[in-house]
Amino acid sequence: MADSEKFSASVCSQAPTELQRLWDEGIASGEPVRAEDAFARIKTKIDQAARNPARLTNSQVGKHLER
Repeated sequence: MADSEKFSASVCSQAPTELQRLWDEGIASGEPVRAEDAFARIKTKIDQAARNPARLTNSQVGKHLER
């Protein structure tokens, strides 16, 4: 079996496990949020940071991106 075939077989065997992990992570993350609302919230934070970068830390940006 060629290396590319081994790689493909490995990826195919891992795909269901990874899909299940991602599904579980999504379910555990809480209620869904409309994309428009999430993007608007992120844009507001970015605009605030652009006006005054010292007021918004990386941890605050990360916290808002996780919502």
